[in-house]
Amino acid sequence: MAAAGKRALSGALALLIIGYAAPAAAAPAAIDPKAMATKLCDSIVSEKGSVGRVLQELAGVPAGATRDQAKEQIRKFTAARYRLGREKSGLYCTAGSIDMGLYQLALDAGNHHAVWELAQFGLDPNVVDPKTGKNALDDAAERIDARVRRDEITVTPAARLDPPIFGGEKKYRRELLRLMRDYSLLQEAGGRHSGQAASKPQSCAATAADKPAAGVPFDGKLSETGSGPTPAQIPGVTTVSARQAACLIDTFGPDLLVAAVLRDKDVIPGSYDFAYASAKGSFDDRIQTVLVDDLKIFNGYTRKDQRPVLVYCHHENCRLSYNAVLRMKASGYKNIYWLREGLQAWLAAGYPTGGLTATHKPLRPLEKY
Repeated sequence: MAAAGKRALSGALALLIIGYAAPAAAAPAAIDPKAMATKLCDSIVSEKGSVGRVLQELAGVPAGATRDQAKEQIRKFTAARYRLGREKSGLYCTAGSIDMGLYQLALDAGNHHAVWELAQFGLDPNVVDPKTGKNALDDAAERIDARVRRDEITVTPAARLDPPIFGGEKKYRRELLRLMRDYSLLQEAGGRHSGQAASKPQSCAATAADKPAAGVPFDGKLSETGSGPTPAQIPGVTTVSARQAACLIDTFGPDLLVAAVLRDKDVIPGSYDFAYASAKGSFDDRIQTVLVDDLKIFNGYTRKDQRPVLVYCHHENCRLSYNAVLRMKASGYKNIYWLREGLQAWLAAGYPTGGLTATHKPLRPLEKY
């Protein structure tokens, strides 16, 4: 009897647990998807709306919740909604001619603040639309490509020379730059192409083979010359090998700023031009001010944590990247990786090269919200 009683009690407890859990699992489906989509889409299209506030309301975020608590609750809520499918999720705008996700709508409406809110409150920009097979960044890239191809076919060469009567090249460039800003903004929000691997590669931690060559003692001073021996380590900075640098690029993707402190024709793919940051001088000069501003821009308006930065120049006796690292460190930036052996080690390891991403000032300000 005792054993039977225990079995009965266990069964009763199981039923209680199942009965308690069932409403939680079914909760997302209880919301009318059309009404939900209308609320969200109207808040994005309307200049007065706040999509963040609507998301908190729909997810049942309590009034006293912190931003992180709200983000986590909304992340779980929207993830559950996406699992219901496109038509039942309430996270797609399909009224009239509009048929797109929330991020796409925000960009289409020119509402960059809504993009910021969606990212701040945990809405995943990398969800693939089951109808199109693309995510928001895929869609943004396709728009750029379509715009370029359309103008190559339909706009005459004469019009692209910008005669006043047509407004040709100015109009073309203005629209293309807007699409490119949209693409960059999605990357700031954490967007990746659907083909990019979500999983992390093997550890980028140093092995015996990654140990840097011996160097001179660290003195913390900006170098007056562009070449000469450098320290093996800089306090507060991680010295990495070419293998580790490649691993970091694979791991962080667009979240990693690859700062080339040189202007060679062939560099590490995706590098930005930070040659100006190698200048001698002091940590309170004009160069330092510009660098601080660029790092703030790169860190973005959609996140609080510091993104990683990979800095390099030619080789281990190149003091250009050494100066740039010291300036970044002096600015308060902490997430710095230094490829001390530089482009020479990258090429020796057989890794590919490409051109500089920017040839003037390294970063352009995002539209401030």
